[in-house]
Amino acid sequence: MRFQKISLQGSPPHLNMLEQSMPKRSNASEFIKFANINFPPECDFACPQCCQYKPREKSSESGAKEYVKFSEQYLKFLRLCNSLGARTFAVMGEGEPLLHMDMLRTCIEKAHGLGMFTIIFTNGSKIDREKVAFFKIHDVSLVFNTPSLYPETYAQLVGRKYSLEKIIGKLRLVLEIYGEDAMRKCGEYRVGRVATNTVVNARNKAEIPLMEDRLKALLGPLSKRIIKVINFPLKMGRAALDENKAIFAGRYENEYLEFMELARKYSDLHGPTALFAGKCGYLTQGATIGYEGSIIPCPYATAMTGRFGHIHEIDDANALKEAILKVSESWAKLRGYCLMRAFQNEL
Repeated sequence: MRFQKISLQGSPPHLNMLEQSMPKRSNASEFIKFANINFPPECDFACPQCCQYKPREKSSESGAKEYVKFSEQYLKFLRLCNSLGARTFAVMGEGEPLLHMDMLRTCIEKAHGLGMFTIIFTNGSKIDREKVAFFKIHDVSLVFNTPSLYPETYAQLVGRKYSLEKIIGKLRLVLEIYGEDAMRKCGEYRVGRVATNTVVNARNKAEIPLMEDRLKALLGPLSKRIIKVINFPLKMGRAALDENKAIFAGRYENEYLEFMELARKYSDLHGPTALFAGKCGYLTQGATIGYEGSIIPCPYATAMTGRFGHIHEIDDANALKEAILKVSESWAKLRGYCLMRAFQNEL
């Protein structure tokens, strides 16, 4: 286990580190730090722990054309968030963002032009050399969904007969192209741009203590350039369905607590990428829109779509600020770090 000061570029701990080491930007608002945008919900995997209840698939890249109308709203949202202080553009849901590469490329270029970092959560299936080269020069950090590093368990937890060997090859490609930029020294921290993200569950919990050695076996010296993120499940979406409850919610409450402890113990970050000062930074320091533009508390709170308005109704930063303040009422009483993982008595 690497209990060092490690952070993912653009994440809450990293931005806090930058704030402490650099002078405040003059005449700049610091109301929020993150602009989170969910991309359309199509995905080529069918992971049983997905926050969506039903996977949606698209037959071809051309299917993204129906979402072109959303692109302008995404760009407006990025611009307004940046004017309120946002320094990171993050894509965590709802589907696989690399299925909509044209739209994603436009948003990344906009964010980069505004001086923002980008974080993309991906299953890795659509990674190729051209995309990685683009990501490298546009300050993009990549978080790979790796529910297991063992082929049989991996296939079970992505819901497809997709080869783990192929994903490891994609991960290797990213590490080779990013080179030393994948993990660099920055003051007391090591700042990384490539991470694996594993959600602990009943099927993979015995593998969690072995993950660091397994990464070394699969990637050799390149494994030193990876941030190993371990998380525990959201009790929502397909993880909450009857056929999956025992896997992700635990057969008993103490098993779910075991999942939480494994995440804290074996993650290089002592938990998820979002955690800072006991709270989720993407939730408490960010603004989020769903793929169709609805304002929601966080990328996984899609069940709250429609409660807080829509980005097309907002014309300036003050209006967006008012909407964010309204959203904050949904988590103001939260004692835990995550709105979507909260026990019922925390809200």
